[in-house]
Amino acid sequence: MVHRGRKVTPYFLSVALALLLVGCSTQFTYNNLNWLVYWYLDDYVELTSEQKKVFEQKLYAWQLWHRYTELPRYQAHLDEIMNDVSQGNVTLARIEAHHQAMFDHWQRLKQKVVPDLVAMAPMLSQGQVSHLFEALADKNKQQREELAELQSKPSEQQRQQLFDKRLEYLNEWVGKLDAQQRSLFSQADQAYFDNRLLWLEYRTRYQQRLQHVFSSAADADELQAQLSELLLQPEPYRGEPLQQQHAHNLAVFHQLLFDLGQTLTAKQRRHLIGEIEQYRDDIKALLPN
Repeated sequence: MVHRGRKVTPYFLSVALALLLVGCSTQFTYNNLNWLVYWYLDDYVELTSEQKKVFEQKLYAWQLWHRYTELPRYQAHLDEIMNDVSQGNVTLARIEAHHQAMFDHWQRLKQKVVPDLVAMAPMLSQGQVSHLFEALADKNKQQREELAELQSKPSEQQRQQLFDKRLEYLNEWVGKLDAQQRSLFSQADQAYFDNRLLWLEYRTRYQQRLQHVFSSAADADELQAQLSELLLQPEPYRGEPLQQQHAHNLAVFHQLLFDLGQTLTAKQRRHLIGEIEQYRDDIKALLPN
């Protein structure tokens, strides 16, 4: 039986990765990453002084690597997107290429952070681990109850709420849609699968699999190997229904982006480029001198 403290690693990973990526859009978040991580972690596990010292050293190293290596990649990618938008080169092939590039950004980040997180996990006590998983279970329960309450409403009301939320998000990027664009958006929205319950079930199933690995691994080497595989490749645990629905929704979204790209007015194109420029300017301000 290996040290059960390693169970905390998945949450450390999610916090570190999410906040590092958010950093490319918000200077405040990026430059205050240290205390923001602890602000998130406090709901799940309270680190000792020794644990904080080790984690802060790793976090500093991740952020330094990210600032010098990844932020320039993000800036170059945003320049590519802006160039495509300005030239009207919004083809399905380009949309899919940009999606793949964003996926690659995420994968490089995981490859950098996961080994360090796996190595740090044994520092946690059994009490810390127990508190973590109790908190995660409470979070899952809360989200399940919220989803059940939402799904108890008439289906048309549910769809309208999702429609309004998605439309508001899209309006922030391109401005107000005209009648044709709104029709395209409505068609795409009706084609989406509502897979929120499947995502919640996947997360619960994934956590259960992690717990099984921690309790059954024969030694530290076996645990590290299995844990690294789970953290780097969680997709197989989604299940076939979720995989299929996710792929379908992604294809619908790409088609919507293409269709809207063909109908953007000059004003909407300027609005979209302006939104992207704000992200690029945030990155530029964070780049090392």
